[in-house]
Amino acid sequence: MHNMLNELSSAEPGEHWLGAVEAPVPSGPPGISARLASDAARARKQQTERRLAWLQERWRDENFFDSVVASGRYLKFCLAIEMACESDDRALLRIEDEARMALRGRVTP
Repeated sequence: MHNMLNELSSAEPGEHWLGAVEAPVPSGPPGISARLASDAARARKQQTERRLAWLQERWRDENFFDSVVASGRYLKFCLAIEMACESDDRALLRIEDEARMALRGRVTP
């Protein structure tokens, strides 16, 4: 049953599906975009990362995974992971957008 995990966890860097939870640092000096974003955007990103990490831990837990499959909730579980990935991607985009807007406001033509 866990053969699929090996296939999915070998995703390319930057792909989320059961890959690393850490998001790539947006362009520019490391961490500058995150510092320029609002507290709310950073908090949302941290929340989405925690949710995704929790789901990934459940996926890797053989007992939990087997119980999900046995109960017929496998597709729902996959959907929950996919939605968490998308939410995390949107949170990163919001941080990047806010950082770009902040940089534009600081640059004088």
